[in-house]
Amino acid sequence: MIYMSSADLADRCSLAHLMQRHLRDRPDALAIREIDGEAELTWTDVHDLGLAWAGALAGAGVSAGDCVLAMLPNSAASFVTWLGSSYLGAVDVPVNDAYRGAWLDHVIAKSRASVAIVHADYLDQWQEVITRHSLSLVVVGGDARRDDTVSGTRIFAAELFLDAAEKIAEPVFGARGDIASVLWTSGTTGPSKGVMMPWGQWWNRVVDSNYLPDVSQWPDAVMYQPWPVFHVSGRESFYRILVNGGSLRLRRRFSTSEWLSDIRRENCDWTYLVGSTPRFLLDQPARADDQDNPLKLVLFGPAPREIEEFCTRFGVEHGVTSYGLTEVNNPLNSLDYRIDEQNYWSCGKLHPNRRIRLVDEAGRDVADGEPGELLVLDERAEHKIFSGYLHDPDATEAAFIDGWFHSGDLLRRDEGGHYAFVDRRKDAIRRRGENISSFEVEAAVNSHPDVVESAAFAVPSEIVEDEVMVVILRAAESTLSAAELRSYLEKIMPKFALPRYIEFADDLPKTPNQKVRKSVLRERGITDSTWDAVAGAEAAPQPTGA
Repeated sequence: MIYMSSADLADRCSLAHLMQRHLRDRPDALAIREIDGEAELTWTDVHDLGLAWAGALAGAGVSAGDCVLAMLPNSAASFVTWLGSSYLGAVDVPVNDAYRGAWLDHVIAKSRASVAIVHADYLDQWQEVITRHSLSLVVVGGDARRDDTVSGTRIFAAELFLDAAEKIAEPVFGARGDIASVLWTSGTTGPSKGVMMPWGQWWNRVVDSNYLPDVSQWPDAVMYQPWPVFHVSGRESFYRILVNGGSLRLRRRFSTSEWLSDIRRENCDWTYLVGSTPRFLLDQPARADDQDNPLKLVLFGPAPREIEEFCTRFGVEHGVTSYGLTEVNNPLNSLDYRIDEQNYWSCGKLHPNRRIRLVDEAGRDVADGEPGELLVLDERAEHKIFSGYLHDPDATEAAFIDGWFHSGDLLRRDEGGHYAFVDRRKDAIRRRGENISSFEVEAAVNSHPDVVESAAFAVPSEIVEDEVMVVILRAAESTLSAAELRSYLEKIMPKFALPRYIEFADDLPKTPNQKVRKSVLRERGITDSTWDAVAGAEAAPQPTGA
């Protein structure tokens, strides 16, 4: 059963409100354990650390409504720092730990934050850009006594940051419409946008839009969480146990070889699996005791073709999936039917409390079987969806037309009410669970002095989802090779966004208004002249395009 009932809700859905029940009823119960780390925290521990971080942030000048950046691994620190920000009424802004260069510059500038909490493993990425910003860095991990200034930026250890401050006496109890977090989109048609999520939206995710079978709501349920905390699903895991009860087991990164042993040892009841990870697990040698584990529920994103094989092999009773966006939560899910090899392609049926439409380019509703852009009812007034894009009123206005949020995704519905994802109107690429902006890939490629123009697009992966391919026009008489370009990009791009396939060309297919026709490039795909970073094969030199 849900630990906090809807009757309890009113406006009491902030982290501070939800913590009160745990501190009253189960203060010494285990809340978070790091499987491959050192932290093991009760609810009292979590609360005390939250108060300490709130006091330290206040001492650094952070106040209600300010953004606090956080680039942290999947760890207890990522959640207690969120709690600390929320106890001040400040806004939690997790940052993808692969961001660097222009990607990182953008989120720092857009957030207008004065403090960033950064793990020592990622400090080099920040030192590349901090000279362009007025920012203090609090470093988690590494030298516990560090306190120095680099290029005008104070960088000091979290231990010193916390030791020098006093805990706040009372946390801020945020209202339903107060902004809790800002999570970043993939930036499909331009730089990433900051999705402002109010507390009411987080509540709606757990108790309504992204409602899960009862096992996830048991007060003593154990959730296995090995996913990045800068994504909404990773961030949600902490909020979910605050609402439902239970506890988290964290592994810094997903490990195919450790997955089942972790679940057994930690007695985990449920988990998420994303992208190609179910296939990776099935590819492990089968053992007679694979079913001998406590796992009861897996939320797949998306459901794999082999879902029946997976659930049978590992003894999973509930295999479910859903479709959603950070902006509007999950309007589709599979809770009222069982997924099998005949319907695994569906991302769910419509949630009974949500309203959506599929429309053509003229805004007309499409018939069953026809693809249409997904529109989701504007529920901002009830704080059930995002409030808008951070410091971007034009993008917010463009996203909402006539009372509907325009997702940019194409879906199709069959006559049985099953929805299927078809494609993205945007030029996004999805690789190994990460949404990648073709705009940002192209900006990085074009920064090379020998590149005149480029087009980035998705080509099918041999495993699942996409690989990144770029077609490039080189400067006149340039001898730039694909391997040299890839080496250049490795220094300025997140690893997940690096193009696997590179090809040089004389020109790019364009429309009359000079926009690149990426549909033509996607249809053509990989050719004999395409260089593959995995194979390390360089095609014969191509003519330059300038």
